[in-house]
Amino acid sequence: MVVVAAAVANPAAAQTGGSLWLTWHTNTYAPPGFTGKALPTADSEIAASVEAISGGKVLDISKEMIRWYVDSTITEYGVGKKNINLRAPGVAGTKIILTVELPGRDDLLPKTAEVPVVRPEAVVDAPYPSGFFSGEKIVLQVHPFFFNVASLADLSSSWKINDSVPEGSANPDRVEINMAPGTADGFPVNVVVSLRNPLNTLESATKKTTLFYRR
Repeated sequence: MVVVAAAVANPAAAQTGGSLWLTWHTNTYAPPGFTGKALPTADSEIAASVEAISGGKVLDISKEMIRWYVDSTITEYGVGKKNINLRAPGVAGTKIILTVELPGRDDLLPKTAEVPVVRPEAVVDAPYPSGFFSGEKIVLQVHPFFFNVASLADLSSSWKINDSVPEGSANPDRVEINMAPGTADGFPVNVVVSLRNPLNTLESATKKTTLFYRR
């Protein structure tokens, strides 16, 4: 009855073609300059919103009933409920199926988005073609992605070079490697770096890479 009454009160609404525009974002950490989309990891906070678009214009849906579903289960609903906040599941490597619908608008089909829940990553910046380097000293840097932290300073890091822990550095995201005189050509340098969120021991990432010394 409510749907019929709404349609009669605004007959133009049922005749106006349009589509729902569903967006979401999360505040997991990504390095400065990263132009991709930040992805949630386990227990990340996610914000989602919806707009209705028709003919390049945003429609007013502030008086429409809006229903939100997570994995086919209704989560939140209400008149003008265009924004919701939710939390990713506690296990990474999964995904969330997020759906929004306006039951009173037959002209606006439900919209669904898949939200991947990823594991944090550690990416080592080692700009050496084919893994070979020369010179007595090189500096490597690690870039964390998708941790539930606000800044790099919120993470703890540890490095190992050929199974040995290097001396401390003022920048924990970097390591300096010094080659001893007389090091053989082709000598392998095995690098392992681990990043961890001190507030969540399960939130960590490890990256291994091998470089080769060239005289």
